[in-house]
Amino acid sequence: MSKVKLSDASALARIVRDEFRRFDGAGGAARDGRIEPSEVRSAAADPSLPASVREAASALDARPDLFEQWDALDSGGVKDGFFNQAVLTDVLGYVHEPQPAVRSPQTFKLATWNVENFFDTAPNPVRERLGLRPSEAQFREKLGRLTSVGRQMGADVLGLQEVGSREALDALAEAIDPEKFPPANRVFVDSGTPEGRNVALLTRYPVRRVVVHADEALALPAQAARLSGWKHHLLEVELDVAGKPMVVLVAHQAARANGAFGAAAEAYRRAEAAYTRQVFDRLRAEDPTRAVVVCGDMNDGPSDGSLQTLQQGDGLVDALAAVPDPYRWTNRYRPSPGRDLPRVFDHILVSPELGPSASSAWVYAGPEVARASDHRPASIQLSY
Repeated sequence: MSKVKLSDASALARIVRDEFRRFDGAGGAARDGRIEPSEVRSAAADPSLPASVREAASALDARPDLFEQWDALDSGGVKDGFFNQAVLTDVLGYVHEPQPAVRSPQTFKLATWNVENFFDTAPNPVRERLGLRPSEAQFREKLGRLTSVGRQMGADVLGLQEVGSREALDALAEAIDPEKFPPANRVFVDSGTPEGRNVALLTRYPVRRVVVHADEALALPAQAARLSGWKHHLLEVELDVAGKPMVVLVAHQAARANGAFGAAAEAYRRAEAAYTRQVFDRLRAEDPTRAVVVCGDMNDGPSDGSLQTLQQGDGLVDALAAVPDPYRWTNRYRPSPGRDLPRVFDHILVSPELGPSASSAWVYAGPEVARASDHRPASIQLSY
């Protein structure tokens, strides 16, 4: 990934943002917000700027398509947010400047990633109808992109969403690092959904126990009771981390409206989060010292009801809170052609005693990430 320091990316954002915040004329009328390629080019050639900022501006200047996207956006805060978040971090990537890790006998990296329709080539009528069944060449291309990012992440525990099959998971584990992720340390759940978007886990640590929460009834209002259980299932895996147990819950909550859940999607996400919270509370009641991590694509942001349910009271702690807001987003929503809105949908939450040990929170960005999936992977370093 082509990267610049986070501070330099922010500096470039300010430089260009100041350009379109200027006022024209005595009447003080604001500019229309258009970013001219020449303005970025000027930053690239400005000898008063740090070399890394000039390099970042040159990289942005090489993407004229982004200026077309910019002009298609609404004015005001959406434009500012899109430039600072979507453009800089997707095009340039960035080197996060993490907090110092808290050292302990066992320090490792845990990550989550929605790998977006990672399907194999097996016949599937639904995938074929939706145009989602890849050719062998397309599967290999997708696998290569995911592998490149996966190797650079270097995660020791990796929660995954939208994995099409056990065969696809095996291919990814073998490509990233077969010694780190041997067959016994690959956990796959077949959710039984027609298209086959499933949750999975790769881990370098031995697996002690696996529980699949599939058919449990969710506490849904009557108008939302069309599906009684989890569409993607909730995966519960107990790991042996240097002789100590740790439970990782991998979730993929209901998509926003227009999916199988329709207008009831928000009620489903709240119900799924309430059930996940019950699992967490049960695990802690059995052993108040038991370490628990919840990770996955929640299809909700930090302030939404489902995330609040997980964190309220003595609940889970947001381990990605330290990531600066402009770089925290993990998914882009495209409500209309040429209009992208960044969203924070992918989360890692930890039991309270793990909070102080969670460091180096990171959301990966850059062209390779954008080509591999419509979601960005997120990771933390844990000392346990």
